Amino acid sequence: MLKPLKVSGNSMSPTIKDGDFLTISTCDDYKVNDIVVLDLPELGLIVKRIKLKEYNSVRVIGDNPLLESSACDQMHPLKNIVGKVTKVN
Repeated sequence: MLKPLKVSGNSMSPTIKDGDFLTISTCDDYKVNDIVVLDLPELGLIVKRIKLKEYNSVRVIGDNPLLESSACDQMHPLKNIVGKVTKVN
């Protein structure tokens, strides 16, 4: 298990809010609808929901319909996933 991460932003609201702390765990089989933390070279750590999984990559989406993210416009390698969100405080 990794250390808790503090959320900054509202892209996953109302599920996860700005200031929430997340506990994440690594996983061998990420699935559609899992909420994950990705480490993207151009954006750093982000929290998103898996929308589509194909081969060794995923497409993600935020829960907040009022916000858009460039991270949602492309496929990301599974190796960029740091872990699955297992708890929100």
